[in-house]
Amino acid sequence: MSLLVDENSFGETSTDPDEPQTRNTFNAASCTVKYVTVYLDRAEVCRILRPKVHAGENEILVRGLTPAIDKDSIRVEVKGPATIADVSFVAKYNRDDEEKKAALRAQTQASLAAEQRALESLANRQVRLLKQRDVLNSYADTLIKKPEPASGSGAAGPSASGAAADATESQDNASKSTGGNNNLHAAIDAFDPKHMDTLNSFFDLYEKQAGKLDDDLQETKVKIQAKEEAIKVLERQLRDIEARYAELQSREVSVVLESQEATQLELHFSYVVSRARWSPKYDIRVFSNESAMKIIYYGMVQQNTGEDWENAQISLSTSMPGVGGTVPPLTVQKAHFKSNKPVSFVSSVVGGGGGGVSGSSPVRRAQSMRTGGSSTLRKSKHMPVDEILAAEAADDASMASEQAGRAGDTLRSGGSNIQSTQFEVPRLFTIPCDGEEHKVTIAIIDLCPTFEYESVPQRAPYAYLKAAVTNTSNYALLAGPTNIYVDNNFIGKSELKAAAPSEEFHCTWAPITASK
Repeated sequence: MSLLVDENSFGETSTDPDEPQTRNTFNAASCTVKYVTVYLDRAEVCRILRPKVHAGENEILVRGLTPAIDKDSIRVEVKGPATIADVSFVAKYNRDDEEKKAALRAQTQASLAAEQRALESLANRQVRLLKQRDVLNSYADTLIKKPEPASGSGAAGPSASGAAADATESQDNASKSTGGNNNLHAAIDAFDPKHMDTLNSFFDLYEKQAGKLDDDLQETKVKIQAKEEAIKVLERQLRDIEARYAELQSREVSVVLESQEATQLELHFSYVVSRARWSPKYDIRVFSNESAMKIIYYGMVQQNTGEDWENAQISLSTSMPGVGGTVPPLTVQKAHFKSNKPVSFVSSVVGGGGGGVSGSSPVRRAQSMRTGGSSTLRKSKHMPVDEILAAEAADDASMASEQAGRAGDTLRSGGSNIQSTQFEVPRLFTIPCDGEEHKVTIAIIDLCPTFEYESVPQRAPYAYLKAAVTNTSNYALLAGPTNIYVDNNFIGKSELKAAAPSEEFHCTWAPITASK
């Protein structure tokens, strides 16, 4: 992204005799970066502006802001004898750019509409071809279907015993009564050797027509796929047009100050940008002779915000400003009075491993078969259905309570993981706008592990070296990938689980194929 660079790093000062204001113009990219706080899904940037102001009203204009800026996050703090009267954000297009965007968008939309009409036409053709093939197949099925003998109206039907002689006589009578109908069936009987020439001719016709329909369907299918791809390309071009011209917008912030005297002020101009993130990564180095472990804590920072962060104080935070802080509302729970239905009884088998239920719904029978009969059912041969349902509801409530208790224990044990933690990188870093990961060192932590072997012979024929470690540092360890070195030799990769300060965690090394 091309940005206008001011010749004077302290801004350009201009005065107009018709205006009481003094304007200082800055380019955002040329302003010194004071600090950058990188969150999990965005970043906050603070830059320093040093305008020279006169007594009275002054305007500070900051131009060339990145397209990734969140206009609602802009904050200005002044150091010196002045008061901020107004802060406003403006984003506008150049007129020539607007005309080019409108022409290109109209052309792309016209091409998209033409492709969509062509796709609809091809889809209709595909429907017609499928219908023709169905008609052809139906005609073939009708032709080769052997005609069934007609039943006569004046002949006596076969008796209940179904004697073969009576059936034959009935068929003869039916043939006499239908007369010419049998001749019609015989004329189209495909199994009659006299009509094999007609059948062969139909086979030739079927082969020709079916092959042509198959070829047309395949060709239409290929054309439909091509049109769908063309439509996707045009839709993507429309999105790119909007995004590309959004990058060309001129974004600037105007700050109006009321200064008590002519002096040079210092302004801290901070804002939040998207397209920035960081993730943890570790190097774990184990020294077997000393039974010591060293964890090198890294932060992998990447940003594509449209501006470089040069010689900035970097902080890494685990919070996510993109997640709203509003507690979700509870849904409405409806309570109903119990209906006074007639009491039904079910029978159950006393004792035994499985309780059989009769007279109940299929669902209840299936539940009883799955559970093998509850203890409540085995106590009595006859119980009201309502009592059975109440007993089952009590069992379900007990089970839900146990699950909620386990979930609560899990939440409490991982509660420290959802707290926000911020790490200060000890030296200045430059993070360019390239979308690549840049490694910054957060800390080097010395720990004392306890080693043990762990094996699951049923699943894997290996023994794994496992270290139990207590995080005695003041740093919260986040879950992330790690490279493992033993006596300065790389042995593999692993995943480190989250661990709060003073919390014990485990690390598993590469498998050992032989045990001593």
